[in-house]
Amino acid sequence: RSMGTNEKIFSELEFCPAPVVSSNLKINLPTRWQNLSLTEEDSKWEGKLMPGGTYKPLTCQPSTKVAILIPYRDRESHLATFIKIMHPLLQEQNIEYTILVINQTGQAPFMRGLLFNAGVLESLSVLPYTPDCFILHDVDHIPEM
Repeated sequence: RSMGTNEKIFSELEFCPAPVVSSNLKINLPTRWQNLSLTEEDSKWEGKLMPGGTYKPLTCQPSTKVAILIPYRDRESHLATFIKIMHPLLQEQNIEYTILVINQTGQAPFMRGLLFNAGVLESLSVLPYTPDCFILHDVDHIPEM
């Protein structure tokens, strides 16, 4: 298989520094959930992510590829807050990542485990890379710095 132009450019880059370092990013966590608009927060990231919401550093070749799975139903402001905080934090780590939101519709009891299983299986067929690891996360948990 021959390499495409982007693949060749990325293969010539030096590897990114190991991502297992603490972030220098200072995040002012809200004391309570803010009523953020998911549409507005999404639009702030337009053009900064690859199709499908994947991020890949441009200045180095990432040594780690991560899929972050978020089971979700009817918590728009929580998801907007998660995106607002997590994208800068993850990008500072110089990893390739995708945040995958697995949405459950309807009124049936929330099936978090089933959503994670479906998310892993589906992500293997839709992601532009094979993840080194999957992070199973909740929309209302934000890492403390």
